[in-house]
Amino acid sequence: MSKSFPSAPVALFVYNRPSHTARTLRALVRNPLADQTHLYVFCDGARENGSDQSQVEEVRRIVASEQWCGVVTVKIREKNLGLAASIRSGIDEVLLNHDRIIVLEDDIETSPGFLKYMNDALALYADDELVMNVSAYLPETSYQSQLPETFFVRLMACWGWATWQRAWAHARWDAGELLRDLKQSPGRLAEFDMDGCYPYSQQLQNNQNGTLRTWAVFWAASSFLADGMSLFPHRSLIRNTGLDGSGENCVAGQDVHEHYVCAEQVTVNRISVVESISGRNYYKAFYRYGRDSSFTVRKSQQMTNLTRRLRRCIPEGAKEPFRKLFGKDHPWGLSASSRRRLSNLPRFHETNATLFGHELTLVDAASFLASHREIFEHQIYKFTSENSEPVIIDAGANIGLACIYFRRIYPKSRITAIEADPEILRLLSANLETFGASDVTVLHGAVWDSNEDVRFAQDHADAGRVSHDGETVVPGIRLRELIDGQQIDLLKIDIEGAETRVLSDCEGVLDGVQRIFVEYHSFEKQPQSLSTLLGVLERSGFHYSIQDTGVHNSHPLVKVEQEAGFDLQLNIFALRRELR
Repeated sequence: MSKSFPSAPVALFVYNRPSHTARTLRALVRNPLADQTHLYVFCDGARENGSDQSQVEEVRRIVASEQWCGVVTVKIREKNLGLAASIRSGIDEVLLNHDRIIVLEDDIETSPGFLKYMNDALALYADDELVMNVSAYLPETSYQSQLPETFFVRLMACWGWATWQRAWAHARWDAGELLRDLKQSPGRLAEFDMDGCYPYSQQLQNNQNGTLRTWAVFWAASSFLADGMSLFPHRSLIRNTGLDGSGENCVAGQDVHEHYVCAEQVTVNRISVVESISGRNYYKAFYRYGRDSSFTVRKSQQMTNLTRRLRRCIPEGAKEPFRKLFGKDHPWGLSASSRRRLSNLPRFHETNATLFGHELTLVDAASFLASHREIFEHQIYKFTSENSEPVIIDAGANIGLACIYFRRIYPKSRITAIEADPEILRLLSANLETFGASDVTVLHGAVWDSNEDVRFAQDHADAGRVSHDGETVVPGIRLRELIDGQQIDLLKIDIEGAETRVLSDCEGVLDGVQRIFVEYHSFEKQPQSLSTLLGVLERSGFHYSIQDTGVHNSHPLVKVEQEAGFDLQLNIFALRRELR
């Protein structure tokens, strides 16, 4: 039978960062209460492609190397759950046997007084229903000395925190429901967003649409909607060592914690369970101005914000002379006058446009404007990678807009661009050369499930496709052979209806692909294959999100509209489950 301690158990979540894990454990063991603590270590599994297996094994070796606390229970995950699922399930598991829990991640370095502060607060406020969290973190700013020893804010900070079983029972994990409830009362959403100082609700929306995979904002919203308070110390008892780009949801340069002066001890005395005005304003100032919220910095930021608002009031056309004068590109690379000119041109006529200062040749103005809006304005292909030279396959490259976008965000990216239409292929090569991307590998052919020649129907825009009625014969390029055994950061597939057939042929060799974008097309009066395509993604270890695009049906129960032979177009974004 394992020992039972009066102090709260600690749940530590680790994955593939050995040095961070060792540093966190070494700091924890320096807490005087460590030998009276039950430590649960949840070790997430390696990625399905095994690319981080050695790091995962080294983390597990470090965890097993010492008796870090009074009792250590190690939970090994055979499969990769991802941070959000690992934390949620781990907390649920610990709270089955305990009424309270302290939560750490592998990059949270604690001070020697961390466990005492946490346990004192957990004991003192155990029966206060409105107290739902205890936080050990406080950002360091120039106004820190003005705070009381401890204070309450309706805010949840996930870097070194604790809660009770009674509070965790309020946790909800449906972003849509949380957003709906936040919007029901006037001003509630703004209050949740710290009066506009931090976009918490946007994080919920991003989780809802699949562009973000986190857990803390769900718990923050759940606590907020239950009128829950979090107790904070006047000085942080932890520092985050993972803001070096190595973490799943933290990026290098977010904030510098290496030189934080952590509190050795924080005294916990009972205070009124009401939100501290000075504490809330402290956090608002930090979110708005950063670590230096002095009068000079605040006034400078206010002038910057005022300037931005005034700029938004100026019509785009009026900004152009100033951009030309100062040699500045439009944020999306295309001037308002160019957009107006292109929108008035007839379709399917070759023309030119200036994009980010380079002369681009177009095959069709209307399709170019639609693609430009998606790629550069909405940035539908945006992705983040630790690899500074990501490998990208652009299947259905058209005139090269996606390739140009990829090179702007990753100048050293290694791109293979595939285009079937021989006329558009000529423009693709020319445009890449104009943009200094002549090293992109350009392949002529239709992405297909074999290397045999296929008939291709040109449409002189962006909807050319493999078709029995096509008058042009082009080489088939079997995508399976191109990706088999390769490590690919992004596979982009926009091949006008052939996507299900091609991806079905690729099943079994997608292990090295980290992200997939695929545009799904449904043909009018033909069987739909969306379930087949999604099945391939699910069985291959991807989590997907879907957005409507292209064909828009105002009243699909009355009449299904069609465009270019399609009655449905969807953008599907698929991310490996372990990258979520």
